Amino acid sequence: MTGPARVLNLLHAAHPDDVPRVLNLMTDAELDAGLACELCDPVLRAAGRDGPRPDRRALRRALLAPRPALAGLLQEPGRAPEVVSAASRALYHPMLPDGVTPSGRPQADLRRLIARRLNGALGDAWPLWHGVLTRIGAWEGSFADLVALATSWGPRPPASDLPIKHKAPTEIFPPGVLFGMAPPRVGEAILAYTGPRSQDLVESLLKLAPYHPAYLKHVLGPAGSSYHEGCLAQSRAMPLAAAHDFLTRSANPRVPRLLANAHDDLPLRLHAGRVIRADPRGQERAGTLQTSVEQIHATLMAAGTAESLIGYLAELRPILKRHPAGPRLRLLAYPRLARMAGPEAVWAVELEYCTRLEDMAPAVRASMESGSAAPLEQVAAGIEAPGPPPAPPLQVPPADWPLEDAVHAHLDHRPDRWRVLIELAGTDPAPVAGLVRAVGAELVGQRVRPAGRGVQDLNRTPPAGGPGHDEPAQEGDV
Repeated sequence: MTGPARVLNLLHAAHPDDVPRVLNLMTDAELDAGLACELCDPVLRAAGRDGPRPDRRALRRALLAPRPALAGLLQEPGRAPEVVSAASRALYHPMLPDGVTPSGRPQADLRRLIARRLNGALGDAWPLWHGVLTRIGAWEGSFADLVALATSWGPRPPASDLPIKHKAPTEIFPPGVLFGMAPPRVGEAILAYTGPRSQDLVESLLKLAPYHPAYLKHVLGPAGSSYHEGCLAQSRAMPLAAAHDFLTRSANPRVPRLLANAHDDLPLRLHAGRVIRADPRGQERAGTLQTSVEQIHATLMAAGTAESLIGYLAELRPILKRHPAGPRLRLLAYPRLARMAGPEAVWAVELEYCTRLEDMAPAVRASMESGSAAPLEQVAAGIEAPGPPPAPPLQVPPADWPLEDAVHAHLDHRPDRWRVLIELAGTDPAPVAGLVRAVGAELVGQRVRPAGRGVQDLNRTPPAGGPGHDEPAQEGDV
C-alpha cells in the first residue's frame, strides 16, 4: 500500500501547522501500511514504529524538529553567505520518491522570505542588486544589515572592495542564488554590465551553481562573448536539456569539448562528438570516449526510437568491439531494436559489427534462419543486465523547489484538500506534484473523508492568505 507512504513523505513539504492535522486524518491502519512500505522515508519508519500502534507524536517530531526558525537567520551576523546558500538545493541533495526532499520545505520558505525582502527593498534598481551580489560572498554582517545598507546607497552604490569568493564546482555560489531572485530586467542588466567587478562576477555566475536560464540567452546574444560561452560550458550545474540546446546553437569550437568534460552523461558526450566531427574548421578532435558499461547499457535502453538506438550502436561500435562486455551489451539491446524496427534491423547492425555472416552472434544467425526475434529475446533473457549508473546531479534546478512551492500554493491551511489528496495518493499513480496541482485546481471530485480523532478544528477552512500563509512558520508556531 504505497498511498500512505506517499502522504507521509509529502508531509516533509507541508506547512508546520498542517503536519499534526494531516497525521490525525490518517487511520492507524494507514499509518502502519505507510511505515511498512519501502518507499517511506527511513527516518519516519524508524520514528513511527515503536509499540503496537504508530507513534503520531514521534512522527510529528521527526517531521518538524529539523526545521529551523527562519526569520532569525536573517539577523545573525557572520552567516549571510551560509543563509543564502541554504535557500538553494544542494547539488547532491538526498531525494525521496516522488521528488520529495526531506529538508526542502524550510529551504523553500527561506528562499521566499529572502526574495520578498530583496525585491521589496531593491525593486528594479539593478545597480543595487549588483552591489549586493558583489558583497554577499564575503559579507561579515547579517543578511538584514546588507539589505539595509543597499537601501541607503542611492542610485549609484559605491564599488565593493570585498573579494568575490569562488566556490568549487559542486558547491553553491551565493551570488547565483540571489541572481535567481532578481526580476528578469535586473538579471539582463547585471550580465551586460561592464563596469568595476563585473567580469569576475559574471564569470563566476556562469561557471558555478545554480544555473539560470538567462545565462544561455546572454552568452548567445549580442551582449555575450566567446569567452563567456566558454565559461558557461564549464558549468556542471547546467541541466542536460540546456546543455544539448547549447551544443546545437553555439558556433564556438571550444564549447563541445568543455560541455563533454563538465557532464558525465553519455548521450551528451556522443552529441558533442558529432558536433566536433562535423565542424569544417577541424580545430578540435572528438578524442577517445571513456565511459562505463552501466552508462552504455542505460543509454541503449533509453533510446526512444529505432533511429536513435541504431545511431548509438554505430557511434559506440569502437568501444563495443574492443570491450569484453561489448557482445553482451549488444545482445541486451537487440530485442529492443527488434521490437522497434523488426529483426531485420538487428541483422543489419550485427553485420556492420562483424562484416562476415559466420562471425555474427549465434542468436542473430538463429534469428535470421527463423525470421523472428524469438532467439534474440531468449538469449537476452539469460544475460544479467548491468546495474543502473549513478544518477546525474542537478536534474532538478538547485534554485527551484517545485514540489514545495506547489504544496505552499495549493495545500497550506487547506485540510479539505489534504483529505482529497490522501484518497488520491492511494489510487492515482500520477506523480505527487501533479496530484497536488490537480487538487489545488479543483480538477478532482469532492471526495472528502471525515475528520479523525482530535481534529475537530479541521471542519473549518481558514481563508486564503490567513495567518501563516505568506510568512514561513517558526518553531513556536507548531
